[in-house]
Amino acid sequence: MQTRAKESRSLPAKRLTILVLFLVAALGVGAVTQQKKNAEVIENQIKKSCFHYYVGMIFGQADEYMKGVKPPLTVIRDGVVTKKDERDLKSMLFSMGERMKNAAIADTEKAVMLKNMLTTFEQADVQYVGADTAMLTFLIKHDAKANSDSLCTLIVHREDAANGLWKVISEITDSKPVPPEYVK
Repeated sequence: MQTRAKESRSLPAKRLTILVLFLVAALGVGAVTQQKKNAEVIENQIKKSCFHYYVGMIFGQADEYMKGVKPPLTVIRDGVVTKKDERDLKSMLFSMGERMKNAAIADTEKAVMLKNMLTTFEQADVQYVGADTAMLTFLIKHDAKANSDSLCTLIVHREDAANGLWKVISEITDSKPVPPEYVK
């Protein structure tokens, strides 16, 4: 009889143990899921900032561009480093805007360009340097004939963690595409 009483008391204890283990596992899964969601949110904030920067530059739109950049901007092109202050950036944007006007690109073509840029940034690779610094590398142009890609890397810094505000602080490009033998 005592054995049966011990078994009946240990059965609820086993159930309780199983329930506690299940709850701990569920909380662990929930925490991991929340971390993944937070990582996605941060990655999307970075991509959004870089998108504003790039779209503003391509279309010569200073307001859009300034949403994504923190002057002075460090530009590295073909190994040459230059710093561009706000005045230099606005001058560059003015000439880009004039170039776009003179190109007389139809609104439907601009919409296609924007859609393609959005896809490019959605597929871009984000690499973290630290908690507040990251790099986003994206495809500028694919040369099917040479089987090579021209890429751009933007370095961003988080300006305001509470609001998820990231700003581009550096742009790195090369006038020559990545040779296919460099890619594994």
